[in-house]
Amino acid sequence: MSTIKKIAIFASGEGTNFTALCQAFDYEKMPVKVTLLVCDHQNVNVLQRAKQEQVPSLVVNFKDYADKAAA
Repeated sequence: MSTIKKIAIFASGEGTNFTALCQAFDYEKMPVKVTLLVCDHQNVNVLQRAKQEQVPSLVVNFKDYADKAAA
């Protein structure tokens, strides 16, 4: 069996693509597991979708940094 690759997804909106990615991986063909959602907004639907998918989330306020690369 292949080692499962853990990935993070960056999203900031509705979350339909996030949900599709979480549900798309066939572990037999592509051993990938979404293990973190990173978001730059606090009140967006993607955070609820992450909770439904049982994926932890991290909200980063990029205004706290000089630019996104500094975060």
